[in-house]
Amino acid sequence: MNFIDCVYNNTFLKTIFPKGVTDLVFMAHIGLNPESEFSLNIHTKQKPSREVPKWGVWGVNYDTVVITMLGTGIDHIQISDWNKIGYSILRCESLNGKFRLETVGEDWAVAFTFKTLTFQQCRTYRS
Repeated sequence: MNFIDCVYNNTFLKTIFPKGVTDLVFMAHIGLNPESEFSLNIHTKQKPSREVPKWGVWGVNYDTVVITMLGTGIDHIQISDWNKIGYSILRCESLNGKFRLETVGEDWAVAFTFKTLTFQQCRTYRS
């Protein structure tokens, strides 16, 4: 399943990515706290299907969209060689009332399960 389908409050995301985020993504930030809450930033170089005026023009003002989310119930966290992380496919699956996100590279991997993931905002930048 596309990871946007694992996200609450995803109306805006489905507007700019109606077929989901199908390109490679970069899981650039995971913030954890002791109450099983977390923050997550996903970067994608996938061009949105429609222009967002305040972002400017794709390829001129920006070429990367950062999707910022907050989540609850994170557990079963597996991270190997975080310092080598790069762009990869992001997989999401539903498991017994929870979701599992996983992204894997040649010599690194990140995977975890969670209860909820809620969209907060998008930012953009030009790389």
